[in-house]
Amino acid sequence: MRILWVSRHKMTSEQMIDLKKYYGEIEILSADKTFNSAEEIIEYAENINVYAVVLPTEILIKLFNLLSDDKDLLMSYSKRVLTEKTVLNSATGEYEPEYKFVHDCWKRVTHAEFETEELK
Repeated sequence: MRILWVSRHKMTSEQMIDLKKYYGEIEILSADKTFNSAEEIIEYAENINVYAVVLPTEILIKLFNLLSDDKDLLMSYSKRVLTEKTVLNSATGEYEPEYKFVHDCWKRVTHAEFETEELK
């Protein structure tokens, strides 16, 4: 199973473990670059079975609409977890609780529809 990971961040071990649980044997190709269109993503690598992506909504929806039914489009979801530390908020000058984001699950896109209009 060939998975294209489209993100500026390296895939975490938690994300990879979750993918292996679902897909079994996997090969992950990383695309650490900025894509301007869904077409560029599809052209980036051949024989991809799964697209695991972090993308702007409009590109995400276009990619979903271009993919055939035998291709999965996934998004990683994280949860916000309170740590035992505090951090200085540079805007307020006050200390506040620190949170970290940890992988929660993968979600497959099953339907995508979105329209925008430019504000002038």
